[in-house]
Amino acid sequence: MMTPDDKPLRYNEGGNVHMDFHGATDTTIDFIIKNYGIDVMDQIFARVGHDVYADIRSHLLAGNVGELVKHWHHFFEREGAEFHINVETDEVILTVSHCTAYAHVKKIAGKVSDHFCDQTIKTNHALAQGTPFAIDTEITDHFTKFYNEVFKFLETQGDDALHAYWLEISKNQERHTLELFREKGLEGMRQYWDHIRVEENCDLDLDLNNDRLELRMNACPSLGKVMDNDAEPMARYCDHCAGWIGPIMDKLGYHLVYDVIDRQKPQCVMRVFKDVKLAQEAEGQAKLLMGWPGKTGKDTAD
Repeated sequence: MMTPDDKPLRYNEGGNVHMDFHGATDTTIDFIIKNYGIDVMDQIFARVGHDVYADIRSHLLAGNVGELVKHWHHFFEREGAEFHINVETDEVILTVSHCTAYAHVKKIAGKVSDHFCDQTIKTNHALAQGTPFAIDTEITDHFTKFYNEVFKFLETQGDDALHAYWLEISKNQERHTLELFREKGLEGMRQYWDHIRVEENCDLDLDLNNDRLELRMNACPSLGKVMDNDAEPMARYCDHCAGWIGPIMDKLGYHLVYDVIDRQKPQCVMRVFKDVKLAQEAEGQAKLLMGWPGKTGKDTAD
């Protein structure tokens, strides 16, 4: 029952954790339920448990709970949660006395979605379904893989659905970016993305000039995790970044040029201009220009 593999976990991320993803997850859950119903949200959670965590599920199907326990240890320790795992003969009890995800959302948003914990409950249920085990969750950090499943569903609903979602996420991000960007301008943007660089473990370069800010992502951990995934990546996964950033820049009077370059490679270049003519020149040089609600991009690379 309890024989974890010697090999590393299928998902074995290290480094810092970008806690604001929890806030975006909270917004995502309410958005999906409001627009498509709770059954659809449950279906997406089920795909996370069944497809994203296919490796852990394969161990459960073989009667081995050891990989799941190792997974819990790794990710709860990484997030700094207060927890205890008690392994007994016929059951494993995970007790979380302080959930850092819930606490962070409560801190930044004030109110947590009534369905926030469903991401754990429903995903665990799907993980164990059809195996010799059952997971009862009483009231976790693969945000990117969860978002990937959300994006795939929304894509089936059409571009209007994706745009409505991006706008909702953009409103969430305004809580901790809008005043900073408005007050400090390009320098405030540099401060924000420098914070993201550390918190998300990004390999990126920031170049601040009087007339523009350039962010060059050399290795995007978000897309990297989605591509290193037992569930199929959404082809347009990268579109969501410009999808939430663009509306904020439009609101503030700045001009965003977001070049993804190649959707199959975890790299991109984002430029924010004060002058619209300079932005238009940069758009003409982009290999794969992203759009957002109210702004048309390019569908294919040159």
